[in-house]
Amino acid sequence: MKELIRCKSCGYIMEKGKVHGVCPACGVPEKMFEPYVEKISASRKFILSLDAHPILVHFPISFTVTILCCSVAALLFTGRIHSNCTTVASMLGIVSPLVTALAFAAGYMDGKVRFRRVSTPLLKSKILWGAVLFALGCAQSAIALASRSEAATVWVLAGLSLVSMPCVQYLAIIGVGIKDSKFPG
Repeated sequence: MKELIRCKSCGYIMEKGKVHGVCPACGVPEKMFEPYVEKISASRKFILSLDAHPILVHFPISFTVTILCCSVAALLFTGRIHSNCTTVASMLGIVSPLVTALAFAAGYMDGKVRFRRVSTPLLKSKILWGAVLFALGCAQSAIALASRSEAATVWVLAGLSLVSMPCVQYLAIIGVGIKDSKFPG
């Protein structure tokens, strides 16, 4: 079993034999290190170390911002820029529910592994806001697939992305706050 140490200044956890005098994260001297014992099982630690949820949540966030930027660019420009931006916004709108569903599923798994349940107040809030974001993504997809008017599509996609922004921001704030929390055992 690896012997771990933790930096008292920043909380960075590292393997004892791989330290070279300073914390690789914050640079404080080695005297600021303390022994650290992992409080979760190896199998749970492995699952959490895959970072499936933290990785997958970047897609709905990126899609929301990119759809908004492309929609605004399509409204401001003509010709090839307008056409390309409309296409990108529409394509991302179409797959938005899929990437949101993947992030949602990974978050559900993460909650079950991290806290052994998903009924905590913060996780309930994440589920609610994730469902709102999924519904907005479904609306984007429906508009992108069904609309006959490029102008209408771009305006609606921009509006739905604007409404989605607070959802992704709130989800990110909650996620950052609990990312290092784990139920022991």
